[in-house]
Amino acid sequence: DLGPGMAAVTDSVPPAEAAVASLKAGVDMLMVIGDRERQTIVRDALMDALVSGDLPRERVMDAVRHVVEAKARAGLLGGEPEPLPGC
Repeated sequence: DLGPGMAAVTDSVPPAEAAVASLKAGVDMLMVIGDRERQTIVRDALMDALVSGDLPRERVMDAVRHVVEAKARAGLLGGEPEPLPGC
C-alpha cells in the first residue's frame, strides 16, 4: 500500500517515466519503492534518458550537488556516524 492518493499516481504514470520527468522538473532525490525489478527498470530509464540527452547531464550533476550539500549541512558526511539513542 502506497498510502492515500499515491495509487492514482502509480496507476497513471509508469514509475520509470515518472522518475525521468521528476528529475527533469527539478526533484533532486528519488525514492523508488517496490521490488528490485522495479528499481532496475527505473535505473535503466534514468540511464537511457541521460545517454540520449533527454535528461541533461548538468541537471543530474545539480541534483547530486544539492543532495551532497544537504548532507553536509546536516553533518552526515565524513567521520563516524553518531549513534541514535536506543539503537
